[in-house]
Amino acid sequence: MHRAEDLQSAGVSLREQLANSSWLAGRTASSPEIALLPDELTNRSNDRISDGAAWPAVARVLFDPGMQAFLRSRNVNVYMPPERVPLIRAAGLDVPEGVSGSATHFMRGVFRSATRVAAVSGAGPSDLRTDTFMLDLTVIERDSGRAVWTGTHEFKRYAKGTLAD
Repeated sequence: MHRAEDLQSAGVSLREQLANSSWLAGRTASSPEIALLPDELTNRSNDRISDGAAWPAVARVLFDPGMQAFLRSRNVNVYMPPERVPLIRAAGLDVPEGVSGSATHFMRGVFRSATRVAAVSGAGPSDLRTDTFMLDLTVIERDSGRAVWTGTHEFKRYAKGTLAD
């Protein structure tokens, strides 16, 4: 589903969306800490995405050096659920563990996709395909249960040639 370039692009796009959000407006490195814990990832895409692929993908976005520098400048610390850390570390990322009791905010992620196929000639077998993938992230405030930020990153894949199933 994703390539390294997609995750780098997602990190930049979502960091810009966070920077422009009212949720983090006015925060500095000396603001009270926000302890952010991603706690739920849902796959609503056409692809099979295992936990072993989904959690490291989101961790790569959140622990991108640019993203981490931005979050530190707003005193936002990201912690990963302890039960997910082995999957993430197996993918080559060293991430801090967290516990849900210390989180001030939770992050929910949803993978989505849509596929379009067509024929150049307008008839006959399909020979064009476009897959659109989206990663939606929502931050929920623990105390109120309200969504304080939502961001989306979208990327596409194109294929040409005779397509079968």
